[in-house]
Amino acid sequence: MESEDQNEKQNTNDITTKETKVVSNNKGYLALYIIIAILIFAFILRTYYFIETKDQLVWWDEAEYLVKAKSIALGTSDQGWNPLRELFMSFFWAFFYKLGATETIIRISSLIISILSIFLTYLVGKEIFNKYVGLIAAFIMAILNQHIFFSLRMLIDIPASVFWLSSIYFFWKGYVKENKPKYLILSGVFLAIGFLAHYSLLFLFIAYALFILITKNIKFVKDKNIWLTLVTIIILVSPYIIWSLIKYKTPLPRYAAAFVSAETSKFTLSAWDVYIKYLPLHLDILLLLIFIVGLILILINVLLSLDFIIKGKENSTYKYLYTLLWIIVPFFIYTYASIEGGGYAEPRYLILMLPQISIIAALGLEKLYNLIKSKNKLIAIAAVLLILIFSIFIQIRAADSLIKSKLGLQLQEFKNAAFYVKENTNKKDTVIINSMQMELSYYSERRILGFGLNETTLLSSIKNQNAKYILLNALYPSEQWMYEFPSKHQDILELEQAYFADKEKTQPIAAIYKIKSTNP
Repeated sequence: MESEDQNEKQNTNDITTKETKVVSNNKGYLALYIIIAILIFAFILRTYYFIETKDQLVWWDEAEYLVKAKSIALGTSDQGWNPLRELFMSFFWAFFYKLGATETIIRISSLIISILSIFLTYLVGKEIFNKYVGLIAAFIMAILNQHIFFSLRMLIDIPASVFWLSSIYFFWKGYVKENKPKYLILSGVFLAIGFLAHYSLLFLFIAYALFILITKNIKFVKDKNIWLTLVTIIILVSPYIIWSLIKYKTPLPRYAAAFVSAETSKFTLSAWDVYIKYLPLHLDILLLLIFIVGLILILINVLLSLDFIIKGKENSTYKYLYTLLWIIVPFFIYTYASIEGGGYAEPRYLILMLPQISIIAALGLEKLYNLIKSKNKLIAIAAVLLILIFSIFIQIRAADSLIKSKLGLQLQEFKNAAFYVKENTNKKDTVIINSMQMELSYYSERRILGFGLNETTLLSSIKNQNAKYILLNALYPSEQWMYEFPSKHQDILELEQAYFADKEKTQPIAAIYKIKSTNP
């Protein structure tokens, strides 16, 4: 009888265990379905705006990377390309150009990279915290207006975040969670390649160094995996450093230029909060509030356990220290650069920090959920959903307004002017323009020069630079003498084509002048 009771209890335990596994598996599948749904939603949203903007005019920065890509793949002129620019994305896009890709394909690659950054945000949030934080963070990334906007631009900020997140993911797995060298080395590989794509990956290296010093103190010198990873990074970045030394006499052109700029710029202490002020551009009021809650939560956990972390007695709060470091390091560096650089700053520099911001906001939302859940679970779920739904409308409306503000007939007409130059010149010809040199260089695939400092410089360029056309555009303000130059030199210039911002042709935005003579 006793044996039968024991068998019955064992069978009951087996059934309970199986039921627990089934529930656990179902929850795992649910998370998978949700992240797939988030990625599909993000893709559809970005595809809608991609269709709206696929013919939009490239910006100067975009043009530089693409001019270099075309030069690498097709041998076209890269005149005006700034050697401070990182090369990786130009080589990446050059591969597509070599295969015969059009600008549309390049734009699609940027869109896909942006979706990948959302997925990696989920992986990092899930790996460091839990799947709920990962899912919420990915959803926030999917709807952020600035992320949507820059998904449609061929710039290096979002690609950099992919390398940033990949390195963070493998560093956590290799250094903290599983202590496996292969993951740590992979982290180094992504950091090194990412550095070749965007200078800011050096900030992540600094964050890692601080994390290792705080958690291991001097004992890190005995960790061969750290040294192996460091050697991997050095090997991967060495060719670029050697090339820069040979060609530009400096190992890191971007940082060398920043140092020179800081030496000549005005120290502007009032810029200390410039990036704090940019946060509302990226986050709506509710997301900003829950981000602040999440940040406070992280700070409290780090401060309360810092002594134990330093002594190596507490690793359960490593995740908070880790997350804090890879947001405050770039934030402080960009702020310092702004102060030293005369107050110069751009909202898009925060793009790199959007995954961290999203994860911290997700932590804040999780905290809010847990507080309400203790009273009523349904109300807690409803509160989270309402915040996210509210944010959808606010963020998409902001993205829509921002995207459409950058479109216009005048921009399309400038492209038409550039295409006219391409069709009516050969590859050895030079074109002179008063502004937007790189945009013209990209679309025309010709050697482009600026007007220069004054009229004398311009006349010298006309005489000595094999220039065929002068293009005068009004999209960006120029000095008055530039606008007056064609009328003063009708003996050497002849108006060949004009473009207008309106259908009535009352607002000229670009004029192409043929150079009749090089001897004024």
